[in-house]
Amino acid sequence: MDLELKYKATDKMNFFLLGNNLLNEKYYQQKSNTDYSAYISQTNVTPRYFLLTMEYNF
Repeated sequence: MDLELKYKATDKMNFFLLGNNLLNEKYYQQKSNTDYSAYISQTNVTPRYFLLTMEYNF
């Protein structure tokens, strides 16, 4: 689960808050079954992190 927020401070200045992997999952797993086969794929994901940025337009 990810999150992105934008706050417009003034006409020229914006702040952004980005949060990735809010539940701090260790991996993403995908499973698929058919009549003939079973497939499991597991991918490691980046740990939870937050990023705060500011944008200023001249």
